[in-house]
Amino acid sequence: MSRASARRGRTPPRALFLCGEGHVYDPDEARWVPLGELVQDVHAGRRFTARQYGSGTDCTYRLLVRVLVAALGPRPTAPPDGGPWCPRHRSAPPGGRGDVPPADGGPAGYGRTR
Repeated sequence: MSRASARRGRTPPRALFLCGEGHVYDPDEARWVPLGELVQDVHAGRRFTARQYGSGTDCTYRLLVRVLVAALGPRPTAPPDGGPWCPRHRSAPPGGRGDVPPADGGPAGYGRTR
């Protein structure tokens, strides 16, 4: 721990590895770390850094996004009353966007062409 960190009362960031399958490994504790544990760590203010296993590329932000998504919990697939998410798209055909005009003037549902 650096003297500056010790003066502030902070512990150094937890160094983690993100494996290709998306699993998180803590080499200091020699164990796999569940995402729920990282959610609790972030909630408690504990910092971490993450590197891609093998290449060593920094992937801290990518792992932080996964932690934040896990902290938010599962998103509902439909509103509780069973109605549409947005009244504008109530009559949208499958794969189409309803009354939303296409951005490039082409057929609805096909998106932009370049």
